[in-house]
Amino acid sequence: MVGYWGISSLGVGGYFKTYFNFGPLFSAIKKIFTGKVGQGVSGLFNAFITIFIGILEFFLMFMRILSFTFRLFGNMTGGEILLLMITFLVPFVFGIVFYGLELLVGFVQALIFSGLTLSFAAIAVTSHSEEAH
Repeated sequence: MVGYWGISSLGVGGYFKTYFNFGPLFSAIKKIFTGKVGQGVSGLFNAFITIFIGILEFFLMFMRILSFTFRLFGNMTGGEILLLMITFLVPFVFGIVFYGLELLVGFVQALIFSGLTLSFAAIAVTSHSEEAH
């Protein structure tokens, strides 16, 4: 959904330009061919770093989905196992405390998930073309 928001607000080209920005590479090559070899070589170095970071960010976009999935699964499974073990080990009345703790943990996890989703959405819909180079 975050990718959809990014594409709908920036357009396909603008959205993928945040990941695959080849402008600095072409600028550095142009400087080399126009005689500014020192600036061109340092520009090539910066361009390759920018391209590598863009590719890394593109893969991280998909890793967020796995990260969210594993985090949610781990929290839910851990809480269910805790409640199940406490229910079998002690009387039901004492287990109510852990139900309250699970509610608190669920609330905190919902807060964390909503904050991360908000930050990912803000990053996806923000254009990076106006930044100074």
